[in-house]
Amino acid sequence: QQQQQQQQQEEEEEQHNAVDTTRAAHWPDFTAGSRRRRRRRRRRRDGLGNATSIMVGDEVGFWNEGHYRYIALGAGGASLSSVHEHATPFPVGAKDQRFQVVDAGNEWIALHNSACSRFLRMGDTTMEASAVKCSNQLPATWSSERFQLIPVGKYYALFNQNHSRFVRMTGTQLLRTPKLKVTQTDQLLT
Repeated sequence: QQQQQQQQQEEEEEQHNAVDTTRAAHWPDFTAGSRRRRRRRRRRRDGLGNATSIMVGDEVGFWNEGHYRYIALGAGGASLSSVHEHATPFPVGAKDQRFQVVDAGNEWIALHNSACSRFLRMGDTTMEASAVKCSNQLPATWSSERFQLIPVGKYYALFNQNHSRFVRMTGTQLLRTPKLKVTQTDQLLT
């Protein structure tokens, strides 16, 4: 009987995971919607040092509620999508706007786009695309591709320690903030 209960619980969990659920985590200027993989997963902390709704292995999209755009990544680099009035889990056919959350170690993540096989990276002035790499081949020496999720009120920010900067979107570009400490999140919402 205990085995039947366990099997029934596993079936219910598989049914829940088979449905595309949208988890919304808000970022300064970004809403990240995620689509869970269709495999069984135990509920746990996300391995990122906090209890966000985004977990390693999720596919996410970043929508800017101030500019109504998604972050997009292609061979030419990081860019902005066309205008979308609402944050849908993923626009139809928008493969350049989907990122897989990769564990980058030490509570850091990397964001990989499978359409162009590149990681989102922080460049010297703007956000860029990395060299071609598979999602499971993030080199240990790549520090510009690693981000930390930082809580900012009801939002989360992407912070790169190598550059001491946060990811920022304007109406036309995907940029980085001036140099800030990870604790200077009050300057992000002004």
